[in-house]
Amino acid sequence: MMLKPETNQWTPGPCFNFLNLPKEIRLTIYRMTLALQTPITFYLFQDSGSRIESFRSAQRKIPLDILHVNRKTHGEAASVLYSVSRFNVVDTIERQSKLLNAFLTSIGPANAASIRCLCIGFPGSRSGTSSQGTAGPQQNDLGSLELLKERCSTLTTLEMFVYSNNSHILINGKGYEPRHTKEVLDQINALLNSIPSLKTVIVRIFSSFPEPAVVELMTGFGWVALKGDEERV
Repeated sequence: MMLKPETNQWTPGPCFNFLNLPKEIRLTIYRMTLALQTPITFYLFQDSGSRIESFRSAQRKIPLDILHVNRKTHGEAASVLYSVSRFNVVDTIERQSKLLNAFLTSIGPANAASIRCLCIGFPGSRSGTSSQGTAGPQQNDLGSLELLKERCSTLTTLEMFVYSNNSHILINGKGYEPRHTKEVLDQINALLNSIPSLKTVIVRIFSSFPEPAVVELMTGFGWVALKGDEERV
């Protein structure tokens, strides 16, 4: 707006086109707008046969209107939002791979490739039987890690949650014997190591804490073991 001295009235100035800014500046503006000091957590869930639903926790309201300006700003801002947020797959371990697959499919490959922080249930914790007759993780449990390898090419932080219903491999659980624990954890670690971008693996334990020998196995892989919502030091 410009002020005309002879009329003392405001008149519109030249229109400013946000899209004329260099892309790097636009991306910086998106990050300043959408990123909070504590990342927003989106909790994902799906009722049987329904579409993916989510709710978020945030200390302040985030201006998601920027996603609805036009197609171009939506694509750019959405990519930033997925990169600065934390996504928590809220479901039972039995359905986790299906929920994760549905979520990644629904947001498209570009947004899936932008995700940097994801939380899943600890995989490989349901009893299965191998051809040798020993207990081990069911393939469906490990499918979540395969999906991350295939679709989340910039994933840097993975948090795996351990609850009473999926803690068997860690807490001397039913269907597992201590001598098989290392074998199963080795299998999980091998899959995690196949995700090139992954830098941090956090195991959050909301059940009884594992024995020191099991914690030593996990930390030996470079994983961080925390009790519940404990902050990482």
